[in-house]
Amino acid sequence: QSTWGFLLRCPEEDDVERLVEMAKDCFEAGAKTAGCVVDIETGLQYRSLNMNPVLADIFKVEMTQKGLQFPKERQSRGSTDMGNVSQKVPSIHPWFSITSEPIPAHSIEFRKVAGTKQAFEASSQVSQCLAVTTFTALSDANVMLKVKQAFHSSS
Repeated sequence: QSTWGFLLRCPEEDDVERLVEMAKDCFEAGAKTAGCVVDIETGLQYRSLNMNPVLADIFKVEMTQKGLQFPKERQSRGSTDMGNVSQKVPSIHPWFSITSEPIPAHSIEFRKVAGTKQAFEASSQVSQCLAVTTFTALSDANVMLKVKQAFHSSS
């Protein structure tokens, strides 16, 4: 008996179900060819990010005022647990660099620099920007109304 876990991601949430069915067909065909039985269980499905543009704009202003570079917007690379949250409440999922040179996330290089003073300082600065973004939205009824309107129009 063997067990195998896998994760499927799609740039477009609407394509996930079709991709899962295609993967199941492949696994079942492979099992049939090998003379095996396959038992497929699906788990939690992560959803696409629903970034709130009002919160994102406030965050960009805070980053700029601190002299921090706001990275170019990234093309979504699929679903994430934060996507599930962002489908329920207004959210942002900002990216920032912890080094002066670009390094891929979830890599050995990233692990090596994650504990450095430079990474701590970058994380601290960005955390302050997130805190001010949150405070701005929660303390100004007009801003919160715009956040909610943007959220409901994108849901």
